[in-house]
Amino acid sequence: MGKRKCNSKYCVDSIDSADDENPIIAAASGSKIRDKQPLKSTHRHFEVSDSPDNLHSLYHLLGSDSAGLSLVSKQLDGTNYGTWMIAVTMSLEAKNKIGFIDGSVVKPDEDDPYYKIWCRCNSMVKSWLLNSVTKKIYTSVLYFKTAADI
Repeated sequence: MGKRKCNSKYCVDSIDSADDENPIIAAASGSKIRDKQPLKSTHRHFEVSDSPDNLHSLYHLLGSDSAGLSLVSKQLDGTNYGTWMIAVTMSLEAKNKIGFIDGSVVKPDEDDPYYKIWCRCNSMVKSWLLNSVTKKIYTSVLYFKTAADI
């Protein structure tokens, strides 16, 4: 197999270097497979930038993330908290916003450059939560300052 160009520190510069160690690649290339060799882990840890432009940032909002979005198909009505919470948690985890309701994304100080970005994301998550509850519950949680408070 040939070389590939990779400028990222998270890439392997050559596919060839893994050929002898990976039985799947070795089999595809016709090389002899070593008996019962465990595959080596290729997972690498990396840091995620907090820049809202970074897709993996907790502050990133997609174009489809609107204040009118409903996270769940069945609103919380007071009798379905268990199933509602599971559905809301799944939706927020998928959007990388669970930290805004579990309190792990802490509100920055007002002079912090991320303060306004945090406020925007917090407001978005609050509106998603408000859209996910009945009118009766809506009025009782509307005035909470943060999504975590709701």
